[in-house]
Amino acid sequence: AAGRGARGRAGRGRPIGTGGGFRRGGRLGHRRDSILADEISGSDVAWNAPRSDGQRTGRATPRAAQPVTASGNRRARPVAKATRAAAPGAFRMARPHLIAIAGASGSGKTTLAARAAATLPDCAVLPLDAYYRDRPHASAAERDAINYDAPDAIDDALLETHLRELLAGRSAERPTYDFRTRRRTSSTRTIRPGRYLLVEGILALHWPGLRALWGTAAFLHVDEATALARRTARDARLRARSPGSVRRQWEATVWPMYRRYVERTRRFADVILDGAAPLETSAAALLAQVRRRREPPCQESAP
Repeated sequence: AAGRGARGRAGRGRPIGTGGGFRRGGRLGHRRDSILADEISGSDVAWNAPRSDGQRTGRATPRAAQPVTASGNRRARPVAKATRAAAPGAFRMARPHLIAIAGASGSGKTTLAARAAATLPDCAVLPLDAYYRDRPHASAAERDAINYDAPDAIDDALLETHLRELLAGRSAERPTYDFRTRRRTSSTRTIRPGRYLLVEGILALHWPGLRALWGTAAFLHVDEATALARRTARDARLRARSPGSVRRQWEATVWPMYRRYVERTRRFADVILDGAAPLETSAAALLAQVRRRREPPCQESAP
């Protein structure tokens, strides 16, 4: 569904990606991501920012039409410069277009986010995993027993605070998390407001306060066997986990929490993507959806 109001219907649709293309203008075709990125970056659209209560103030609106001279030629309109002073501590006045990617563990969220960020101009990635709550007083055994796939494992309040700072044009210091020790580290990473900000994580569409901020929301659907195989390979390579420990955690918390909390959030997505489809296909479909969310619908001129 292209519009925000149609998100409830998106969950009943077939995942995009199985057909090898995306629909645009009534035709099924293939576009390279670089062409889509050029179209997105050249969009002549101004967007309204979210209100302080988290609700949107409106849809995208086109800029005012240029004046016409007596000879019939269009006269260039001078660009008005912003007169509002930057807030203290602001890096620059910018309102990023926020993109959320949700889905099961092992569905390909991180890979898709990296591919999209490499294509979109001035785009940063914010992983939801960086916002795991720190439990400095818990023992190693107690930290191992925590359910990290439930919503209360994430510090969503801190994440929302950082997103609102970025929307206001100010940089944010996001935490870093060590999966080996299951602790936050003492270092942070500076995220500066750019044209796009991509947030990826299993629960990216769970909290209403965060959903109100997304400009584009995507959900990656994948079967359990594929997801488990990817999770096992990743955790063995990056987190020093044995296949047996990965499977035990998968059966105890990962997949049950997906069925309980994550799967139902697909109804909030603007587009549902096939996590087993080729990466280029999924990236092209996501970029096409971002383009549709940023551009206003075509309006026929009055006779």
